[in-house]
Amino acid sequence: MKTVSRLSSAFKDYKKNSEGVFALKFALFLTALVMVSGMAVDISRLVQAKSKLQNAADSAVLAAALDIRSDGNEWRKKGFASFDFNKSDLEFSKEPNLSFRKGAESVSLTAGVELKPLFVQIFGFPNMDVTVHSEANLGQGKKIEVSILFDVSTSMEMGTPGKFANAQSAVNALLDDLEATSSSFSTTSPIWVSLIPFGENVSIVERISGTNTNTRSLNWFGPFEEHSPTEFVGDDQSLCAELRSDNNLWDDSPPSAGQFPVWYKKYVSDYGHHRPCNQHTMEPLTSDFASLRSKVDSLTAIDQGTRIDLGILWAWRSLSPSWRGEWWTSDNTVLPHNYNNDDVLKIIVVLTDGENFGSHNWVTGKTLISADELNDDTLDICEDIKFNGIEIFYIDYENPRGVTGELKRCASSNKHYFNADNAEELRNAFKEISARTTELALTK
Repeated sequence: MKTVSRLSSAFKDYKKNSEGVFALKFALFLTALVMVSGMAVDISRLVQAKSKLQNAADSAVLAAALDIRSDGNEWRKKGFASFDFNKSDLEFSKEPNLSFRKGAESVSLTAGVELKPLFVQIFGFPNMDVTVHSEANLGQGKKIEVSILFDVSTSMEMGTPGKFANAQSAVNALLDDLEATSSSFSTTSPIWVSLIPFGENVSIVERISGTNTNTRSLNWFGPFEEHSPTEFVGDDQSLCAELRSDNNLWDDSPPSAGQFPVWYKKYVSDYGHHRPCNQHTMEPLTSDFASLRSKVDSLTAIDQGTRIDLGILWAWRSLSPSWRGEWWTSDNTVLPHNYNNDDVLKIIVVLTDGENFGSHNWVTGKTLISADELNDDTLDICEDIKFNGIEIFYIDYENPRGVTGELKRCASSNKHYFNADNAEELRNAFKEISARTTELALTK
């Protein structure tokens, strides 16, 4: 009996000891589990922070490299400013340690930061170090052709005060960046820009007042009388080209494929007014940035409609090698360059505040083309443009009818589309386009 009692007592003691060991093991396991889970969260934050830091460093050296051949430390100031702008959403324990270095043709940046962890600091890890490196090399620049499509419809004056002027300022800032990059490249790697003001149409050239002759002596146009009065009115001089009748030629076929019907003003009795031809003529590819800025400054919001399809069609033609020799610039024997050339970057930038609107058949005076039909035509043209290796950036700027829907697909990718609700967002969109357009080589 005593033996049984001793065995029972021993079992109870073992049970108590076992429970203590199990509790200790469970506590250790739980601590390890929390630590591993916390480390996983902090490691994920570390990876994300390093990616964002790398993007900030890349943007900084691109911005700095644009001015590496200028006097003083302007290049460094621009690098710091760009980095500060792009690091705004990163959470660091201390301000980043930045080390810029400038070479004859390059700018490099090493950025080191301390990231404050959420969990592992309780286990003796107060900070996590993150370091990235980036370099921009000017010597690897490409030839660049850029066509800027500028909406001059009257809605660009509606909404925020100064809306149109802010758009002009943003476009001129892009031109400034492109000119700075072009001057930094060697003479074999310049940048050319075309400017396409558009509303309900695109004005190609001006007519010499009182004649049927245009200022550039172009033979693209058919008889003015086909879609216009036999007599022009006063100093009304701009010439707009309609689509050709042979299958409309919604492509980059050159003038040799057939002349364009033209009009100056068409009186439409059903509406009781004339159809204007946008007075702001287009500028083909040129490296005369002063002239381009002057042209931008002269623009006004004057057109009643918005025809993105016609605008982007002429932007395409300004970059198409099929039109080489047709333009009136000094470089028309070499411009535009061939498609799908590894040494040439072709880009279209669409700046508009709306969708296709104001589509009339002005010969009959009846509304025949719906916005949906025009949008479909626009997207078809965009696909053909992208098929030929041209990148499309699309900026939807203070759209009074809301963010563009299906027309977003005109852009080359989601990263090529920008919804700018105000002047600051518009400037930021152009800054990003500028950095990506300059095509500076990044080596990490």
